[in-house]
Amino acid sequence: DHRDLHSFPTRRSSDLNPLISPFRRKQDGLFSTEDCIKQTAAQVLKQLADDDKNKDAIREAGGLKRLVRLLSSPDVEVQLSALGALTSLALNDDNKNEIRELQAIPKIINLLDVDQNRDEVVVEKAVEVIWNLAGIDSNRASIYAGGVKKLLDLTNSPNPNIFSKALGAIANLCVHEEIHVTIRDTGGVD
Repeated sequence: DHRDLHSFPTRRSSDLNPLISPFRRKQDGLFSTEDCIKQTAAQVLKQLADDDKNKDAIREAGGLKRLVRLLSSPDVEVQLSALGALTSLALNDDNKNEIRELQAIPKIINLLDVDQNRDEVVVEKAVEVIWNLAGIDSNRASIYAGGVKKLLDLTNSPNPNIFSKALGAIANLCVHEEIHVTIRDTGGVD
């Protein structure tokens, strides 16, 4: 039985409701379709990044560059999804290097500012990315620049997740002795 595709009812775009992503944490209110698409795309990349071959493919397809751009989104849910994907992708050394080359480390460090009334979950996810990025020497210098003081400040967080992840990131940075002086000079050791 062959059906004519033109016989199916259609809706005008003005009749359609805004897209609601299944990944949105908030259930009330409407979100822009564009932000929902960005968030969903980042979530899909995060899921794909569970496979090591996909980590390379995502980088080769320009996915890291797109995720880094999402860090500047005013939408917290988009930021969280981008950070989650970058956390997974930063388990690959080639991705760690490219994330640094894309100038993402200063952007991620800026997300550590709790004083900016930033969502604690954003801070926690940013610390996770820093922790993974600190796994290679070439990224440590970029993190030293502005990240050590902020990570040390986060060890005073009442949030146990932020506290423990900040310690993990600092531990990754402490592989080299020069960071010991930086930690002492920024008040990490009295």
